[in-house]
Amino acid sequence: MVVVGITTLHAGQIKLLAIGNSFSEDALEQYLYELADAGGDDIIIGNLYIGGSSLAQHYNNSVMNTTQYAYRKIVNGVKKETGSYTLQKGITDEDWDYISFQQASPNSGQYNTFFPALTKLLEFTEPLATNPNVEFILHRTWAYAKNSTHDGFNNYGKDQMTMFNAIVDAYDRVAETAEISIIIPAGTAIQNGRTSVLGDSFCRDGYHLELTYGRFTVACTWYEKLFGKDVTKNPYAPPLVSPFQAQIAKYAAHYAVEEPNTITSLADLEDETPTVPFTKTINLSFAGTPTAGWNVLADYNLNAGIDKLRDIAGDYTDVTVKITDRFGGVNSDGPTSTNTSMNMPAGATRNSFFGNTADFGGFEPTAAVKFYGLDPDQTYDFQIFAGRMNVSDNRETAYRFDGLNNSDTIVYLNASNNSTKIVEAYSIAPNSNGEIELKMKPGPNNTNGTGFYYIAALSITPKGGTTELPTTPFSSKINLSFVSSSGDPTWNLLADYNEGANVKHLVDEDGELTDASVHITKRFRGINSNGPTVSSTNLNMPAAVSVQSFHGNTALWDGLAVPTSAFKFSSLNPAKTYDFEIFASRMDASDNREAYYTFSGAVPNDTTLFLNASNNTDKTVLALGIKPDDAGEILIDVGPGPNNNNNNGFFYITAMSIAVTEYTGLTETFLLEKFLYPNPCVNELNVYVNNKSDPIRIYGVEGKELMFVTNVTARDFHKLDVSDLLPGTYIVNVGSKSSKLIKH
Repeated sequence: MVVVGITTLHAGQIKLLAIGNSFSEDALEQYLYELADAGGDDIIIGNLYIGGSSLAQHYNNSVMNTTQYAYRKIVNGVKKETGSYTLQKGITDEDWDYISFQQASPNSGQYNTFFPALTKLLEFTEPLATNPNVEFILHRTWAYAKNSTHDGFNNYGKDQMTMFNAIVDAYDRVAETAEISIIIPAGTAIQNGRTSVLGDSFCRDGYHLELTYGRFTVACTWYEKLFGKDVTKNPYAPPLVSPFQAQIAKYAAHYAVEEPNTITSLADLEDETPTVPFTKTINLSFAGTPTAGWNVLADYNLNAGIDKLRDIAGDYTDVTVKITDRFGGVNSDGPTSTNTSMNMPAGATRNSFFGNTADFGGFEPTAAVKFYGLDPDQTYDFQIFAGRMNVSDNRETAYRFDGLNNSDTIVYLNASNNSTKIVEAYSIAPNSNGEIELKMKPGPNNTNGTGFYYIAALSITPKGGTTELPTTPFSSKINLSFVSSSGDPTWNLLADYNEGANVKHLVDEDGELTDASVHITKRFRGINSNGPTVSSTNLNMPAAVSVQSFHGNTALWDGLAVPTSAFKFSSLNPAKTYDFEIFASRMDASDNREAYYTFSGAVPNDTTLFLNASNNTDKTVLALGIKPDDAGEILIDVGPGPNNNNNNGFFYITAMSIAVTEYTGLTETFLLEKFLYPNPCVNELNVYVNNKSDPIRIYGVEGKELMFVTNVTARDFHKLDVSDLLPGTYIVNVGSKSSKLIKH
């Protein structure tokens, strides 16, 4: 009998390394850090990743010292990936408290496949581990979905319970043979979850975990097992996991840790999540990445679905979607930027479900989804997008709506290289049960030899309903990312660099929708993906934000030059002023790639800032107290700065924030000088300091230094007592800024 206890480091830090594959990616790279953080703990996570790798492959890699691993490391919630890693390098990177192993999923229930590879791996790993108290873990994986088409399912007669029981038996026997005392019962947690109303929906493709509550369930299992804390008491839940889904995930994990070899039913758990009437648009992404304002249907198999779809205000409705005719799989070659009236983020457009009429590992000549919980006395409008880039044939899809009337409406869309077109179906009436089914197949103009057809995103709006969102006054800071979706709902995404691209109702840091919007008035050249994955600025950017940027160029590059660009913020309050902070970076550059950013609002060319993007990871520029024009607009022009010596004149913008000016007592002089107030002053002066290393110096007009102040707080106003200065004129210097001061 194996004892599966674990030593916990309560309110401390755990260092965990996985030697695994995509199943360790599903389990550890999302949500585990956040759970630990919410529980008052810390964890460093490493994953030596090779997709589909077996223990035998890991062992062979140890013998050959191969550099096949992608090393994913999460520190302080930020994930960094480094390629061409060896096992030895990863094992010695930290003083790991725990190192986990897992078998490739097709063989997880086959005891004989673990040896001698696991024994050899342990003999290789233990001498390299720099922590003498390191403990080893077996990550017990999950059985496939009942309708999985994975070839490995044949090892278990394509029966889920046979696979589950085989995995439990194999890992228990392996643990005893290898003398490993810790087993993470991830597979039991998933099986527990399958007894809930979510059913057999925990896999997105029949074997990998569903991206939100599926992955969260296993992260909860790791959390409770590692830290010894009841995960049902942990306050964290991912933003795009519903309260009921989070409840199921936590209880599935909790019971799995308590009873690791026994399935605990969650059938009695009831969804008490409050709902609102369906009056606002519902957005649905097929296989997309979780993004604010969008529901994600990740599993393309029969009966996969989502209960209580969220509307664009983030409220849950009683509308449900379910797959009634399965798709063939997921395609990831869609566009990352689009320009349509659907205003889709990249997370909703890059991936899509597809079907096929000729053999492509199977045949799926038709596919369908059905909406339930609609009002039979109401009609509904639909918008659909599909895109498959880098193809030369026609991949038209026919979308047929069946509700009160069969073949009510049929619309056609060619997905080939599409980033600008959608199709719409109006006034579709549900049947008497409140159902509308959307059926798909290749359209009549489809010339693809395999008959590929696609769906990436869909919106449904009640007739007479609204796509407009309830908004709150803009009072908290707004963060804006150019190009990259971070998955963080408090970062707005402007993914399209073309003129007219826009984001309406920007979300503030509190997650509230505002009236403020941004749109591009003069296009950029394109997208650069060579930014840093780690940055240190006041913007606190996720890696997904800092790594990509919009760029322009003065010289022809690939036949196009865009020497200047511009974008505008609208629906601001003309009676207020606003502060901006901008970041831009282009790594691995040896020249100067300075950009200028000129702000125009109530005052044309109000402020111009300069920032060199070359190898930048920690510098931003600030524009303070910018006043909108009477229409509530502030325009920002962007181009190469005077020190830019790049041959192509490349300039960049990666991310920025905008906040309502919080400082009171501002004078017109402050609006011009930007970092002193009040000016003129009497006894007190406030000086804005951007960098902590910049002292404040005050000089007389003859050049004599009269005051020198250090130990200042970065990115804040520092209050000075200037009562000892005689009335007159002075020069105030902070870093590269100088301004005239009048003292009364």
